[in-house]
Amino acid sequence: MLQNMLDNGAILSMDEVCNSYNGILQLHGTPDQVTNRTLKKKILNHVPNVEFSRPQQNKCEQVCSTATKDAAVGHAADVQKDSRKELQDVFKSAKIIRRHI
Repeated sequence: MLQNMLDNGAILSMDEVCNSYNGILQLHGTPDQVTNRTLKKKILNHVPNVEFSRPQQNKCEQVCSTATKDAAVGHAADVQKDSRKELQDVFKSAKIIRRHI
């Protein structure tokens, strides 16, 4: 289930994953609860091509597929390149306008 979600590009918080996993354990009559740290170890051992990241302080760690992370980083780099080009165009336009004033 987790593998399918990650393969489809989902980015999940470890709290969500842990709560779901513990819910499944309870449905099957297992009284034990799994911590985020223990579940992270299980995921790393059993789910291929998975990445963990902590977005900001006081935020829960997130899990996603390596492909999703690579796509997000690539998109961020493209957006930054586009922003630089747009900023250069604005500065050139401002320079031309100042000359004519």
